[in-house]
Amino acid sequence: MKNKVVSSNFGKYGWFLIIMCMIMQGLSAGLNVSGLNLTIAHFVDTYGWSQATLLNYSTIGGYASIAASIFLGWWMHKSGSRIFIAVTMFICGAATIWWGNATSPVQYLIASALVNLLANGFATMGSSNLIANFYPRRKGVALGWTTMGINIADIAYLPLLNLLIGSFGFNIAYVILGIFMIAMSFIVFFFVVDTPEKKGLLPDNGMEFAETDIELQPEKSDMTIRSLLLTPTVWLIGIAFGVQYMCCSGVMSQQVSFLMTRGYDQNWAIGFMSVVAVLGCFGSYAWGWLDGIIGTKKASIAIGLWYCVALAILSLPSEENIHVLAALVMFACAAGGTANLAASMTANCFGRKSYAKAFGVVCPIMMGIRCTGYSVLALGLTEFGSYNAGYLLLMCCVLIGVIACAFTKNKRIAE
Repeated sequence: MKNKVVSSNFGKYGWFLIIMCMIMQGLSAGLNVSGLNLTIAHFVDTYGWSQATLLNYSTIGGYASIAASIFLGWWMHKSGSRIFIAVTMFICGAATIWWGNATSPVQYLIASALVNLLANGFATMGSSNLIANFYPRRKGVALGWTTMGINIADIAYLPLLNLLIGSFGFNIAYVILGIFMIAMSFIVFFFVVDTPEKKGLLPDNGMEFAETDIELQPEKSDMTIRSLLLTPTVWLIGIAFGVQYMCCSGVMSQQVSFLMTRGYDQNWAIGFMSVVAVLGCFGSYAWGWLDGIIGTKKASIAIGLWYCVALAILSLPSEENIHVLAALVMFACAAGGTANLAASMTANCFGRKSYAKAFGVVCPIMMGIRCTGYSVLALGLTEFGSYNAGYLLLMCCVLIGVIACAFTKNKRIAE
């Protein structure tokens, strides 16, 4: 049974979905995390805005999008993944064009909030809902593949963005990114379906699992947002993975700037991110494989402790850089695992029928906590003059998340 659970036999259409979801994950991570290495630097150099201010804007924008993301979860449940992803990706493309051409702090704040909300909508919520519907028993390994897109964002997105900026300028580079997303939205609209049944397929590509383990042709869930908000497991999952997202986003979004404080130039730092991201692809798959082998809860606790070790290493007050580079490799290997396990844990507890609604509530909780990571680093920069204090604060937050994960019930709450 375990060999079947970690099998990558997804079928032709399944691999099409895997690749599409991988691209979505890469776009979201590139726009909201790794791309900030260049985006924030551009606005600081062009308009003289402070780095700490823009990091706080990312936090404010994330908070502003929380209420809207609850609506997105409800809408995804009503409309299905196909319409939801197509529309959010289309609007995100337009918002990206505006963001890259913002000329005032207010424009920057609103545009970045829209991109944050919509990119998380089609990538974190929409793509994971597709995977949960198509591969309810093999979601761990399937998500392990799709979340490689987060690492591919460091391999391809950042160097590509740097190339576009060098060739056409920052403003046009973001216009090109926006047009690409709009084109992707049409591909999703015409070629993606919500469930395997609508394609004449069976969940898990027809693999033989016990009928009690999957729900064929799921109907709409009767759970409400109110009932979900009153469910402790929703909050425990949101907190456990929210602090992991906060840790990962906070560190990776400023990795280039951090490495420059350690004596490296910008091009070397960008190149290093691309190299370690290759290792991160293997890490993304490994966490999905571990999910299938030891279970989602144990794998989730393990990745939280992994983050704590990496943050402890980063915060060491040493003049040497070897430990810093090793810790950043650890982050790259865990980045995809967080997205993978958050979706997998929710699917474990709420099943195919209730997943869309449940994750629509879990996601804004995670997003709200995640956005705080930017302000934690800003606090370290403004109050202590370095990243080290911020890393220690992040480590304490992740430990709280590990405890929350330990209290999560590892059983089905809803069908």
